[in-house]
Amino acid sequence: MAQAKSRIIVSFDGWKADNEVLDLLGVVPHYIDRNHKVKTVTIALRDTFGSHSGENIKDHQLTVLREYQISNKVAYFTADNATNNDRALKLLASELNINAEHQRLRCLGHIINLVSTAILYGVDEDCVGEVLQAVDKDADVIDKAINAFKATMASSDEAARLQAWRNKGPIGKLYLLVVHIKHSNVRRVFFESKQLEAAAQAGEALKLYRVVLNGGIR
Repeated sequence: MAQAKSRIIVSFDGWKADNEVLDLLGVVPHYIDRNHKVKTVTIALRDTFGSHSGENIKDHQLTVLREYQISNKVAYFTADNATNNDRALKLLASELNINAEHQRLRCLGHIINLVSTAILYGVDEDCVGEVLQAVDKDADVIDKAINAFKATMASSDEAARLQAWRNKGPIGKLYLLVVHIKHSNVRRVFFESKQLEAAAQAGEALKLYRVVLNGGIR
């Protein structure tokens, strides 16, 4: 890796097991090796002992990069959009010859995940204004709205759960419609019969759709 023909892009991310015993920071370089082959290699899964601070991430990153003698070959860093990652790169810039803003790539997968979660769980008529005001200030507003919604979904108050979905606008109405159809076999059969009618009237080949409840952000 130290003899790579290209500069190196380093991806890093934290991961915590559900039992909260394992709390790891992964470090994965992407580069072209001396035989001109594209390589992606996991070089570290370091135990962060529960600390996700920018300072801690910086310390682990710096140790790994120096161990593999690639600290002077990094072109870009890729990570999700958490502010502690921004902080980590700013601190790394004091140790390495890097531009923390220019060489910081954002993870597209994480952005799509956040948008999907916000659409399904966080953005409704009660919190859109707060989110817009917080765009440049405090991204925690979205997280708080999502967590509040999830807490309502986990409660035994059926009326509160229905109202929470109604507040979601079109997404909520679609969800409640799917719940209504899946509530009984009679409704599922009725839904399929209406598709048969529509296909027959249009003279088209039938493509039968069945409704599926979302799971997580899917």
